[in-house]
Amino acid sequence: MIGDLIEAPACRECGCTQNNACVTNGVPCHWVEPDLCSVCAGKPDVRGLAIISASQAADALAELLRFAREGDGLTGPFQTDVVEQLLDAAKMAMEVEGYDTERPERAEVYAAIVNFLDGWA
Repeated sequence: MIGDLIEAPACRECGCTQNNACVTNGVPCHWVEPDLCSVCAGKPDVRGLAIISASQAADALAELLRFAREGDGLTGPFQTDVVEQLLDAAKMAMEVEGYDTERPERAEVYAAIVNFLDGWA
């Protein structure tokens, strides 16, 4: 009875517990931190990636707005690589979204962006 009053630890990402584990390929998860299961620990940090994507897009938009207000910079219209920043933001947004493999045109766009950005950063 006292055990029923003690709340079981839950994963901070998916909410699984010791008695209700995530199961991947027939294997239940295990704890890698007191509040993080092995399944969630293996997932990419999409929230962090979303922040980076938003930051890239914001920087590019700020430069576009600067150009709209002030005109050309010293070496051309933009003082940063606006197109590359926007494409990088779009690529990361597609990774956060888990771009749809059922739609081949999305995979083609993603591949084209990756190809274009190869060597930019």
